[in-house]
Amino acid sequence: MRRTGLIGTRFASSLPLIILIFLIGVFTAAAQESPEPVATPDPSGVTVESCRELTERTAGALSIRTDAVAPFFIGLGDAAFADEDYTPAIEAYSCAILADPTYAPAFMNRGYAFFAQRADPLALADFNRAVELDPALALAYNYRGMLYTVQGNFGLALGDFTVALTLNPDDASAYNNRAVVHAAEGNYDLAMFDIDSALLIDPEYPAVYATRSAIYTALALIDAEAYRSRAGEAARYPNGSPIEVMGGLESAAETGSFATWLAFLTRR
Repeated sequence: MRRTGLIGTRFASSLPLIILIFLIGVFTAAAQESPEPVATPDPSGVTVESCRELTERTAGALSIRTDAVAPFFIGLGDAAFADEDYTPAIEAYSCAILADPTYAPAFMNRGYAFFAQRADPLALADFNRAVELDPALALAYNYRGMLYTVQGNFGLALGDFTVALTLNPDDASAYNNRAVVHAAEGNYDLAMFDIDSALLIDPEYPAVYATRSAIYTALALIDAEAYRSRAGEAARYPNGSPIEVMGGLESAAETGSFATWLAFLTRR
């Protein structure tokens, strides 16, 4: 699964002590004076004290915006997520939420970390909160659509991917993800339309080619069944089966042989 658009910070070698003190002070004030509470109980169990300790432990290795505490913790979370350390990522995103409960990207990113752990109810709650806080946050709809897809809620998934594309028509990943749902429902024409749209946006996006190859395989199996139904159950598919044909074509690409295709020659 491709994860794009995460908000992060730039790494540096040190942070002056005065900035570190400022950060801790601002974070504590933000946590205490936040005008709007978090919509759901914090499942990570973070506190102002634990977030202050996290700041002291890690801030010396980061260059941060000193006027915004939440993006600092987002940066920590993104770094942990990139290493597939999802629990520390969730802790950092939760600190961002504690610092600013109205900061939608923090809920979105924590939701994706929960999704990576397959903690679906927690992920859904965070995605819902993200789009509630910022209805124009396209990536949150894309992420929630992915969650719905994994759960088999295809109607909801299609709705979210479509909203994501309405908000950001240049998101190749949302086109790819919607194509996956169309394919899972057997709507291969719609799936191929979305694949073509994704490739127009980003011809170098690897996931689109994998999805398209899977769609081609599904179509091959459908055509193989159509062949058997017309030629009779005793008829042997040329070269064995579509999967064996794929193996032969893979070999042919390496050797330059066209032998696999010869079995498909026919006389009416």
